[in-house]
Amino acid sequence: MVSEMTGRITYLDCLRTGAMLYIVAVHHVLGYTSDVTYTLNRLLYYDVIDDILTICALGLFVFLSGYLLAPVPITNLASVGHFYKKRLIRIYPLYLAALFLFILVLPLDMTTVNLVLHVAVLNMLTGNSIYTLWFVSMICLFYLLLPGLVWRYSPMRTLLTTLGIWTALFVLHTRTGAVDARMLLYLPLFSFGIVSARQKWLPAMQRGICLVTAGGCCILAVILLLIIPSDSTYRLPVQSGMAASSMPVLLFLGRTIADRIPTSICRHLAYASFCMYLLHRIVFYLLLELYHPPGGVITVLYLALFAVPLCYALSSFLQRTYDRFIAGLFAPSGIR
Repeated sequence: MVSEMTGRITYLDCLRTGAMLYIVAVHHVLGYTSDVTYTLNRLLYYDVIDDILTICALGLFVFLSGYLLAPVPITNLASVGHFYKKRLIRIYPLYLAALFLFILVLPLDMTTVNLVLHVAVLNMLTGNSIYTLWFVSMICLFYLLLPGLVWRYSPMRTLLTTLGIWTALFVLHTRTGAVDARMLLYLPLFSFGIVSARQKWLPAMQRGICLVTAGGCCILAVILLLIIPSDSTYRLPVQSGMAASSMPVLLFLGRTIADRIPTSICRHLAYASFCMYLLHRIVFYLLLELYHPPGGVITVLYLALFAVPLCYALSSFLQRTYDRFIAGLFAPSGIR
């Protein structure tokens, strides 16, 4: 997921890299080892702490997506078409390739109707999505919404538009179950990123009372999630609020850590992050088919120390190859 801003902000690369590595190298790696997750569950990690960290990590991706795309000028129908064309070329072919690799490689039960919905990135509106790829489908839908959220921008207009869309999706979800609940969870984060960029809130969010208040709200939301039943509809707004209030804290941590990590490492990992997210399930599955270590701990080490670096190398190569192909194919028309 490449920044659309002229001057890249290094600590945002660092944050995006950290979020991606947590999802790929921790959250999903642990999902392949039932005995390790059983032990972690006894420590309240996998089903409690990991769930919280995963929501915040994915929320960070969504927030940064809105933040980095917010400066895109949307002033007329031609600019809307240009924006859609750029997003389509940058993301959709890679998503489509990953989708068909999932179907070919992984043991999925995919109906023709569900396949068509995934190809059209409408699967999140049906509540029936493939694991991992659901997130990319959701991001694509948010991209489709972005022109409407920034057209004739004002913070109140964006917030009211978001509220209207969220309410419509919530009614569909509660009445028909046709909308994936994760759309409701992460849509406010996307709009929060847009407004934060347009209002230039990032510096203030990481200082003083704002940082302390956000941290306190995040802790309160975590406490509420421990109390609210897992099947309650009230968990959705609390989870969304938890993720939103964690943004100032994560931004502050990202800026602090970025000063201690070589810039090149963050940028290289951030550059490959989209392909890593798309492909890591396939890489893990094939390596475990090739050799499945005895015991959960060894499996975790095998995936974390061998599969994840291999996934990075492959993803970096594929992303660079794809970018060169796109640059050669579309440079004359001004799409970069």
